[in-house]
Amino acid sequence: MQDRRKEDAKAFEAYVRRVMEEKQAPGIAVAVVSPQETLYQGFFGVRDTESGAPIDGDTIFGLASVTKSFTCMSIMQLYDRGILDIDDPVSKYIPELKSDRPVRIRHLMCHSGGYFPLPRILAQDVAQEMGIFEDKDGDLAHSPRLAEKGVELVASRLAAQTHFTGRPGENLSYCNDGFGLLAEIIHRQGGEPSFAAYVEKHILRPLGMDRSTCEFMRPAADPNCATLYEDGKANRDFYDNAFVLMGGGALKSTLSNMKNYIRLHLAEGRTPSGERIVSQYSIREMHKPQQVYGLQEYYGYGLSISHMGGFVCIGHGGSLHGVSSHLLFSHQLGVGVMVLCNKTGVPVAGIAKAAMRWFGGLPVEGERRADLPWSAGQLKKSIGTYRSGEGDVCEIFERDGLPCVRIDGKETACRPVESNVLEVGESPLSRALLATVETEEQGVFAIRYGARLVPREQ
Repeated sequence: MQDRRKEDAKAFEAYVRRVMEEKQAPGIAVAVVSPQETLYQGFFGVRDTESGAPIDGDTIFGLASVTKSFTCMSIMQLYDRGILDIDDPVSKYIPELKSDRPVRIRHLMCHSGGYFPLPRILAQDVAQEMGIFEDKDGDLAHSPRLAEKGVELVASRLAAQTHFTGRPGENLSYCNDGFGLLAEIIHRQGGEPSFAAYVEKHILRPLGMDRSTCEFMRPAADPNCATLYEDGKANRDFYDNAFVLMGGGALKSTLSNMKNYIRLHLAEGRTPSGERIVSQYSIREMHKPQQVYGLQEYYGYGLSISHMGGFVCIGHGGSLHGVSSHLLFSHQLGVGVMVLCNKTGVPVAGIAKAAMRWFGGLPVEGERRADLPWSAGQLKKSIGTYRSGEGDVCEIFERDGLPCVRIDGKETACRPVESNVLEVGESPLSRALLATVETEEQGVFAIRYGARLVPREQ
């Protein structure tokens, strides 16, 4: 068994190096933990290519959307204290959301408010328009003026939408704006001066996560912070592409700190020292499937749920400027994985899954999905152009009786793997699923690409 584990470790590390080489990733940090110990820890590459500075357990990386589970945990803490109910209308706490649609807090926690993707409203853009600058006004993570303006902008444009993915709670479509509003509910109801301050006091501090923060300036100034790489840019600008409201992706952390966060989930709400910071009921609600997320995948509250072999995996990924991250854990296996990388667009989800397969006794690399051809009728009704409010354009067209895909003007390899699902992408390391979505009344009205519903052009 020990020899098998060593061989699997070699296979896993070879997989990590393949990902790094293909995506030219500067550095990757990986940990696999149980409730009591670190089962594996690996540091690959460097935190800064110019200096060659190494990565260690205290190196700060961005978490991006892994933040969403912290946001939902904060909401569930307020629920535990009787301050709010997740069935409450969002407008009860955010009156700026002037809409007759019955969108509830729990809908935002699982991306099912009904909103199609919209462009980001960026923290720096709004701050500069308001004359707020981090050098004289302090870190934007704690700015009440920025939060107030952010809520006004986000709520007004959500309320202005007239075309929806469905009724509230009907369909999942990834919505960072919804998590921005959740952050403001936490700010207004949590008794702390900012969302960032609430998370620090009620989650980070009890977990001993002393090198984790939603702030932008402090981690960037830390000598052991990873340089952020994207499209030829190298800097420590955590403000770059950051949301105006912090609940969707503002956290930065380290591998050592995230081990304690994984253990909190494995212990269903207790810190490694035994302190309960969220009820067992509430954390189980976070881990429970609430919405269909994709092919054999579901979404709870700020976390996704999938199956791997005979066990269930729970986690979340993140991507921002200079950030690729992935959290994954399994109660059945009693282990969790954290992967951190300092470059955008690196498929670290595959690394996390490979580590979980390794410790689950499965082959490190998963099996290729079987082909399942589309019917002529499915192809005919799917052909069209699908345009996201975030700017992406996807076209499905036919060639020789087969479905083909063009994304942002570039034809991309694809193959059908379910009656309405295509696997899309040139590399086996970073393929995504594209599924058509239809109703009796509208026919195929959108595609699900990754986690987003992208509407069909009329």
